[in-house]
Amino acid sequence: MKNLITITFLFSLLILNNANAGFCCNDLNTGQKKCWNSGECCGTPGYWYESCYNFEIEVKGTNVFRVGQKTPIVLNIKNTGLWSDSYTITDPPEIDSENPNLILVDMAGQTEIINVSYGQTKLVYPKITVLTNTITGIITFTGTSVNAGSKSADFNILDSDNYLSLPEFSSIIFIELIILSGVVYYFLASYPRSPLPKGRG
Repeated sequence: MKNLITITFLFSLLILNNANAGFCCNDLNTGQKKCWNSGECCGTPGYWYESCYNFEIEVKGTNVFRVGQKTPIVLNIKNTGLWSDSYTITDPPEIDSENPNLILVDMAGQTEIINVSYGQTKLVYPKITVLTNTITGIITFTGTSVNAGSKSADFNILDSDNYLSLPEFSSIIFIELIILSGVVYYFLASYPRSPLPKGRG
């Protein structure tokens, strides 16, 4: 009789645990079938994992830029799901600033991240150009997976240094030379000339 009560109790406890669990699938390490109340059941036959498809996105780089100069930053995409996945970076990214047109983001060749394996991190290098040293703002980079949806990372532009690129520098010198030539010509034209001495006959 005692054995029957013990078996009934254990069986009831097992049923109660399974009722509290949301789903059942194989343990990734042991291969044994278990029931879980979190995570996902991935593949066929199903194996439990935190997430079949998931990823993290992070952006790093200098927060200080030189006016007129393209500066690369680093955008990290890490696959934290069980299966390989691919990602697309939104182009152009969202820019939150009083004058967003003064912040340029070059995403050429940096928008597609293909076949990232589980646990692998891929890097892309957007290039940022600021057009004035007073501009500040936040650039939001968004990565999208067909399987895991979208996630975003913010990058702050805090300060910029005055800087003249070589084309701008050449243009200023050219303009100054034109003005200097005009001033010299004006003074030479308005300065009275002495009559040339007559030759002896």
